[in-house]
Amino acid sequence: MEGFAAALISLAGGRIRYPEAGGRAHNVTDRPGSAHWGAPMGDLTPAADTSGVVEWIHQALVEEYNVRSLVPEVFEDYARIFHPAMDVDQRPVSWAAVARWSGRVMHSRAQWDPIANPVDPELPPPFTEEPESGSLPRAQAKRLAEILQPYTERPERCWFAVWDGSDFRRDWARGPRFTLPLGRELILLSGSLEAVTTSMNNSPEDIFHQSPYAWWPDCRSWYIATDIDLMVTHIGGSRACIDAILTDPTLEAWRVPSTSPVTFDSDDQNPLP
Repeated sequence: MEGFAAALISLAGGRIRYPEAGGRAHNVTDRPGSAHWGAPMGDLTPAADTSGVVEWIHQALVEEYNVRSLVPEVFEDYARIFHPAMDVDQRPVSWAAVARWSGRVMHSRAQWDPIANPVDPELPPPFTEEPESGSLPRAQAKRLAEILQPYTERPERCWFAVWDGSDFRRDWARGPRFTLPLGRELILLSGSLEAVTTSMNNSPEDIFHQSPYAWWPDCRSWYIATDIDLMVTHIGGSRACIDAILTDPTLEAWRVPSTSPVTFDSDDQNPLP
């Protein structure tokens, strides 16, 4: 599966989305059952078995270089969340802001290398750190979990998959493993929805945060995947669920079809450097 890793070269970054890119702010606390979380509440534990938990994912993924190779093609709608870059003061910088600086076009298939390739190379960039590859930043993961809670039947019962090639916590090594069609070997964990802010990495929380490779509720109402080679996160869910994500001002998200490509050359509006 080395070809897959090569094909998934940096898909994109961008920090907090500007209001004009996503519409009005959506206040999740206005809906029943919503909650605000501070520090991680709850923990993750190795699942007892993968039986009855991952079969539906295997059946619905396809071996192609597009969204449906990462998120099961069983949902009404899909979105792509662009991980933010960072400026010198560690403030998030959206892809839209980078596109305004570079003179490029921000769109749903944007990729980082074309977006960060300025028309005028003399202009100083608005960022000092590129978006994270393979990990949804904790702030975005926390906000996403808040938005998803009303669309989750039992928030206390969710599943998390950590990539077996990462520096995961040693006590998780006994967890059951499963391999997705494109060759990602994962360890299955269980926990509550808010546990997504728990780092998958063995390092101290304040040094490096690693988000899950994938996470989904037991009710299967949505599914989120952050491939290790991508600067974006993909999610499938109902139209209402995706709309809530798209209208949130703290997430730079775009609606995409399940056939939207995820390869390094899939940006059809900006040239590669």
